[in-house]
Amino acid sequence: MDKKELEVKQNMVKGLNEVLSKAILDSPLEESYKLIDNIEKETKKKDTTFQTQPFNRDILNFYIKKWEQNTDEILGLRINNFPTIEKALDGVQPGFIVIGADANVGKTGLLISFATDIIKSNDNTFVILVSGDDSSETILSRLIAHTGGSTTINHIKKLGYYKNQQGKEIENIQAAINATFNKLENRIAIYDRKQIKSIGDIEQAIQLHKKEGQKIVVCIDSLLNLEIDTETLDVRMENERRATQSKQLTIDYDIPVITTAELKKPTSKGKEESKPTIHDIAETRKYSFEADAIFLLRNKKTIDQNESSVELEIICDIAKNKLSHIKKEVELSYIVTKSWFREKKPGHTQNDTKKTSYENLSDEELMNTE
Repeated sequence: MDKKELEVKQNMVKGLNEVLSKAILDSPLEESYKLIDNIEKETKKKDTTFQTQPFNRDILNFYIKKWEQNTDEILGLRINNFPTIEKALDGVQPGFIVIGADANVGKTGLLISFATDIIKSNDNTFVILVSGDDSSETILSRLIAHTGGSTTINHIKKLGYYKNQQGKEIENIQAAINATFNKLENRIAIYDRKQIKSIGDIEQAIQLHKKEGQKIVVCIDSLLNLEIDTETLDVRMENERRATQSKQLTIDYDIPVITTAELKKPTSKGKEESKPTIHDIAETRKYSFEADAIFLLRNKKTIDQNESSVELEIICDIAKNKLSHIKKEVELSYIVTKSWFREKKPGHTQNDTKKTSYENLSDEELMNTE
């Protein structure tokens, strides 16, 4: 589907939505249910263009040829900073991957870490990073602090102050900006809700950025905040549509789609202290059904214990994994001021971290720090 055809169809959907919305709102509830039922019956009618496809040698040879192209040790894209997760997934393969956690646990930080790691660990990859929460400016400052490694998010935002001081910090900021540009130039596109409002807009972005031989990865922060291409009065139905449309992107374009999602608020102290499950993803269970892999994040320690820490200890529970069926918990380290995640090295403790200043470490030094 080209850009023009997609635009025409989106306008048709918008017009149809307006007609249906008026019909539903102006009709008794029973008549509205009948209208919806009739529409579903029409859309489920047998497609006369369907062709039978019995299993034969041609079909087998098609897939054999495709499998023979997988000459690397892993099936998907590499993520060098996350070797345990990479092994568990057999690489970041095409599929719908959900990162679920409570607020302020590190969903966006892990998404950014995955995005940049995929770029640095693989040739010919392009990341479409969509934020349904933060502005493009905020995401870029986090990317610079993460990728440059020599400064922090807030120091980047105070560029003018440090420029006037002409000290070591302005050198660090400029070095971080240059390093980020060198590593990510023409490898990533950053969009917020002003540019991309719906899954349909993401599909259009995929088509515009798609190039021969290039592997695209879509990362969506706060998927629940994106609009959908149809109107409904039911929040649960809206979120089901978001999950279904996100999964469809992975099928239509053979790409990984990595998203973040909030968990339901704890209803009791007992719930608050328990491990989250795939059914705790907010609003709908459709995510747990559609997702090929689900990562559930939680603090290893309580928030009070972590308040003054340079580095947080986060547990990443691979709670669902259809990509290789390996489920396990992985310990991660999270440097909040740099939006920087990595797998925790064996023997590394938070007490070790307190002895080290991370303010002026480069990306490579961060990776090798014990």
